Amino acid sequence: MHQDDIEIWWASLPIAQKERIACKGISKSTGVPAAPEQYQYPACSVWWEGLEVERRQKVHDHCVDRHGYLLPDWNDAEPYGD
Repeated sequence: MHQDDIEIWWASLPIAQKERIACKGISKSTGVPAAPEQYQYPACSVWWEGLEVERRQKVHDHCVDRHGYLLPDWNDAEPYGD
């Protein structure tokens, strides 16, 4: 998947999913539970932006394959941003 596509995927996620992903990622990388200020929005996006490209790809693939966090299909009746 293209890096731009991964960034669009992240941007399309609801805040609750971004926070869940960041919380789990921080906990996995540090070995201790993440504190709320480390993953609550907007800290979740700061965490995401700090990841290397390869790590973002792995997080994306895991979230899509295991949890079904897919980029919604385009729908002319309900375009993004509405």
